[in-house]
Amino acid sequence: MARPWSPSSTLLALGGAFVACIGVYFILLRPSLLPEDIRYMGLTTAEVTGTGPRLEAWLAQVFRVFGGYALATGLLTLTLAATAFRERRPVAVAGAFLGGAASTGLMPWVHFAIGAAFNCTGLI
Repeated sequence: MARPWSPSSTLLALGGAFVACIGVYFILLRPSLLPEDIRYMGLTTAEVTGTGPRLEAWLAQVFRVFGGYALATGLLTLTLAATAFRERRPVAVAGAFLGGAASTGLMPWVHFAIGAAFNCTGLI
């Protein structure tokens, strides 16, 4: 018999759903190049116009792959939250912590490194 949903299991399930939604965004909606991408590469508008179509086509494929990874990770996190994590199995808790640190922990670091527009360094 499964335990009731604890706050931590619920939070992990919500996090998994959020990551899955990010995956869908990257698969279906995310533009290939954002302004911070162009700034980080140090390109001018003319340079992007010249190579942009080929670069954008390639990046669209890259972001579809990333979106698939995020969607799968989110769905697996939801499954983990509903099963072994909810049952308080130590390996599930360790897996949730390490998986979260490796995926969503690395993303903000990269966004700060490239000066993404939604963080403090991009707004100054």
